[in-house]
Amino acid sequence: MFVAPEGERIRAADRRATVDALVSEAAGGSQGDRAVSPSAAGAVSDDASTAYATVTCEVGAGDPADSGKDALEGAVDEARAAGLAVEAGGTALAGRPAAGGSAEAAGIALAAVVPLTTFGSSSARARRGPPNGGAPHAPCRCGLEPGAMSIRPWVIVEAPDRRGLRRVVVGGETVGSVWSLRELRRLLVGIGCPEDTDLEDPASVCWRGGGSGTWPDRAGRRRATIVLMAAGMLASMVLNAVVGWPDAHGALTFAQRLSGGLFVLSGLVEGAAAVAALDYWGKRQAKSSGAVVLVGVLVALTTDSLLLFLWADEREYTPYLLVFTPLWCWSVCALWLLVRERAWRGMPRPKTFAAGVVATALLTAVSLAYSTLYQPAAAPMHFMLKADFGTARTDSLRLLMHVPLKLHVKNSGGIPVYVVIDDYTVYGRSAEYSEGADRLEEWKRSLDEREPEDAERYVNRLTFRKISSGRLFRPGDWLEVGQEFSMERVVQIPTTTEFDRLDVVLQVTYMRKDRGKIDVTQFRRRHRSWDKAEGRYYCAPEKCGEEIYYHGRVRHNNNLVNVTRKPRYVTAIWSLREPPRYSISSFDFKGKVALSEERRDLERYGAATASVESEVSVAELLGSAEGGGD
Repeated sequence: MFVAPEGERIRAADRRATVDALVSEAAGGSQGDRAVSPSAAGAVSDDASTAYATVTCEVGAGDPADSGKDALEGAVDEARAAGLAVEAGGTALAGRPAAGGSAEAAGIALAAVVPLTTFGSSSARARRGPPNGGAPHAPCRCGLEPGAMSIRPWVIVEAPDRRGLRRVVVGGETVGSVWSLRELRRLLVGIGCPEDTDLEDPASVCWRGGGSGTWPDRAGRRRATIVLMAAGMLASMVLNAVVGWPDAHGALTFAQRLSGGLFVLSGLVEGAAAVAALDYWGKRQAKSSGAVVLVGVLVALTTDSLLLFLWADEREYTPYLLVFTPLWCWSVCALWLLVRERAWRGMPRPKTFAAGVVATALLTAVSLAYSTLYQPAAAPMHFMLKADFGTARTDSLRLLMHVPLKLHVKNSGGIPVYVVIDDYTVYGRSAEYSEGADRLEEWKRSLDEREPEDAERYVNRLTFRKISSGRLFRPGDWLEVGQEFSMERVVQIPTTTEFDRLDVVLQVTYMRKDRGKIDVTQFRRRHRSWDKAEGRYYCAPEKCGEEIYYHGRVRHNNNLVNVTRKPRYVTAIWSLREPPRYSISSFDFKGKVALSEERRDLERYGAATASVESEVSVAELLGSAEGGGD
């Protein structure tokens, strides 16, 4: 067996001449019969670094002559002196051949094996197939059978790479890589070698770059890296799925669904990267595993950076902060490690790949940030409200006047809405009348008292009293685009009433459904402020009066907002004394919230109030009621 020095070839002129001379000298002994050089027999590996030759000798029943042995040993020494690694074996060098027969063939095999090469001869192709698939290998012959002309496949254990992994080559073919001597023996047994194979025998195993005791693998550190990388990838996968899935399948707008879909897709990339990390910090059987891990880390860094950026806008505590902040630190460290190791090596065009990854990450970050910060206001809200008094009728027995009230609401905009709270209230106005009074002082007083800036020359001391109040919808009801609702009520007032005019105010407070989702079941529960059994909703009557509270969780339709902000709640308050009030903020009937936060959230969730007012004089009602009494 011949092995050329590292980086040289057997077919080089000087090396080929040395091999041919050795074969000729070995065949030129007194007992030499026939010898074929490696070049003529095709027994040279594809990379021309290894070769073997066979010399057939005819001997009698006795031992070969010493002259034949001496000639062979002298030829081997000369080849070794020329720089070749040479091993010789066979019955020609054995102490005594097996009995029987007048002639016996003895083979002298000269061969060498280098990583990832195979012999072109039919005997080499008949050996073990590829280690990762294909036809199974023939059993490995780790010893030379007496009387046979076959040679044993020489096992080569390559020098450790920078991670401590050593490649194993058998018969010119890579059969695997091992971290330790135990793994090497297990590998050899798996391909058919005996369990008691002597790994120190140079005729069986060739050790390169260190002997059987050279195993620089730091298993503990390597396994810890695998655990940390895989755990970080899996945690990022779960976080991205939690952030993206609600938007991907439940958002109303395309931009929000796209944002959610990108996060779900990034979660799938993280899952693939977690699997690739096992191979990259393992035996690297897949060339692209490092690139996949690098993509996963860049995706994690991009999404975690976006979450941190959104959180920094308002800097509110959220439990998710304890997740994406450590993950951001992890992704920075992981990226540093991968860049140091140049994980993109093995890709056909690493620079193009790196540029594509960076560009994709930046575009994804910009897209997510835009879809998060952009509020869909292209479709403005329009409500059509009507409140009219009808023709009155009198009840002569009870001296009452029945006044019909017609209410109508229609969502004439392009976005469905939730009804947060609504109310209609009928007021009776009374006033004192005077001749030519100067209304300037009263008008000034109305400005100081923040009352309506109305002034009439002959009207003084206006007084408004609530006659009737009610609601059209339940809190949490919604109106689809184009949906309308009508209601008729009857207001009763005495025919001898002190009021000179009836006013009605209809108002509807709504929240856009493309901005958020209300927990309707929770929001519809009524809480009475005067009932101590209501717990945190209780408020002393002397402080709050008698009010009804509606309170429930609201979630933004872009889940990025939900995970980077404190929980938000929608609150509505209805009472007989005051107009309805509402709020969207972090207020949960505990503590206080800043007015600026409340205003910001009302705008963020698209909450607003639409209202309409109508009035009719009592004289007109009495006139229309003439002749209509019972």
